Amino acid sequence: LGTGGKFSVFFAVDYNIFQSRNMVLYIAKKESPQPIRLMSSVGKQLPLYCTGLGRALLAYKSEEEIRSLFPKVLTAYTPHTLSTVDDLIKELELTRQRGYALEHEETNLMVNCIAVSLDYNNAPIAALSVSMPTFRISEEKEKEVVQILWKAKHRIEAHFQVYGVDFGN
Repeated sequence: LGTGGKFSVFFAVDYNIFQSRNMVLYIAKKESPQPIRLMSSVGKQLPLYCTGLGRALLAYKSEEEIRSLFPKVLTAYTPHTLSTVDDLIKELELTRQRGYALEHEETNLMVNCIAVSLDYNNAPIAALSVSMPTFRISEEKEKEVVQILWKAKHRIEAHFQVYGVDFGN
């Protein structure tokens, strides 16, 4: 991915591809060599609404689609988790404007995530993220990670166009 081994990197798919569960499924992870790391694992599932990966996947859905996917009140994993669908819709608008998703301590305290969708045929099918502890994140670090993610996004999507995508369905 080109992070110089500085960050934990995750690759995930929208679990809805396989069955309707409104979850993101972590399918690959590259661990950071830093002494303090995020404890997560391949195969883990988390709700789309409270992860950077999930928001990257949700960002281009319509408001109507978002409202149909989630209840009005969302389950909080930390005091920072968005608590309503209205808040989620506002955050997804910001995600579209930025071109990447953010999550600050919403599934785990002291953990932040920056994510981009991976698109095929003009639709997000997977997402790629970098996670780091709160004490490591800064505006400069965010810009660095976004550049790394966008470069990887373009390389991966170029492969999708050449080789196609098959989830075995």
